[in-house]
Amino acid sequence: MIYYQNTAGKQVRLDAPPFMTDITELAGFALSYQANPYTDRHGGRVNGFTAGIQTKKIAVGVLASREGIREALDRLLEVTQYDVLAGEAGRFYVGDHYLLCNLYGSAVESMFDPDIEYVEKSYQLVISYPFWCREAVTEYLPDDRVVEQADFLDYPHDYSYDYLFDDFAIQSLENSHYGDSDFRMVVYGPASDPRVTIGGHLYHVRTTLYEGDYLTVDSREGTVLCTRNDGRKENLFNLRDKDSDLFRKIPPGTSTVVYDHTFGFTVTLFQERSELPWSIS
Repeated sequence: MIYYQNTAGKQVRLDAPPFMTDITELAGFALSYQANPYTDRHGGRVNGFTAGIQTKKIAVGVLASREGIREALDRLLEVTQYDVLAGEAGRFYVGDHYLLCNLYGSAVESMFDPDIEYVEKSYQLVISYPFWCREAVTEYLPDDRVVEQADFLDYPHDYSYDYLFDDFAIQSLENSHYGDSDFRMVVYGPASDPRVTIGGHLYHVRTTLYEGDYLTVDSREGTVLCTRNDGRKENLFNLRDKDSDLFRKIPPGTSTVVYDHTFGFTVTLFQERSELPWSIS
């Protein structure tokens, strides 16, 4: 599935009638590197890699009546220009991976065929963060009940953990990616001084959340925001526990998760890669 989603949540599907899309140029990648040449022999030492803003093209064909073509291209423009006017990057999805980008230019490659009504356009993308991202969400629920000892509890929803608690809930977080992953953690009130330990590392913000409040920690953005139940947003960056890195990435594999089970939270892993998985159809 190929589609563009703007920051208001509106989407345009680009691989279903009347659209067809060629994303060949998006299939590859290129990183920049820093290196020091050896002074006494050939070659040198590569010190690191970076990925800056990139521009690429996609080809979009529209096969429909003349009125259908007009409506399809107008809708694509409206959805993508929303982000341009807002100064925000939208999401270009291929399967469950997306690029943060904007469509900033287009050119007509071919107009109406003599026998069929068809238009092909090329669109220029500016990619502000040149990594394909897949988001993996794990939910941890509060539980104040007294639970008897059991081997497992069978719930109607399929979670990757069970609901057996002692003083703290001990569960797990699975990161199926090959590298450390940035994350977004959302803690839902009520909660007093919420602490979550993942893989032995403490994530802690010294605050109180009331019913309807939620706290968002985003390691990719380096932000700590509280949204109060009346819609107000508070920057709680200075209330983070400075003795433990609040933005430390989540390692690959299975990590033990420990928290006071009186509150619920979600962890969204940003599993990023330079190139699309070849298994995507």
